[in-house]
Amino acid sequence: MDLIPGIFDAILSVDWLAHVPLSQMEEFLSGALRRVRPGSPLMFIDQLHGEHSLSGVFDAEGNHIQERVLPDGSAFRVIKHFFRDEQLANLFSGFSGELRIQRFPECRRIIAIFMPSKNDHDFTPNT
Repeated sequence: MDLIPGIFDAILSVDWLAHVPLSQMEEFLSGALRRVRPGSPLMFIDQLHGEHSLSGVFDAEGNHIQERVLPDGSAFRVIKHFFRDEQLANLFSGFSGELRIQRFPECRRIIAIFMPSKNDHDFTPNT
């Protein structure tokens, strides 16, 4: 997050949160929260799992792993989380604010909006 200068009115992330390693999630969220004005939202839009999305493969940190095959035939293993509501709530539980989650199964999308408290702009987790 330090590579992009400035403070923002909001952060919108599409198909990104699901690729953040669990071991770096707290640092990622803290960094994002430090980059928005007090009370400004963080919005994460990601995919809901489909019929064949869950591989059942996890790394040592508990990250869900998928294999992606590109048109040229090359293959890569990537982190791809499909968060349940309680998992999202747990990710944000160390921060002051309100989390709203909406699911749109007809288009396999989930939207998580975190509204940090306006009074608390020290976004080191409350742990």
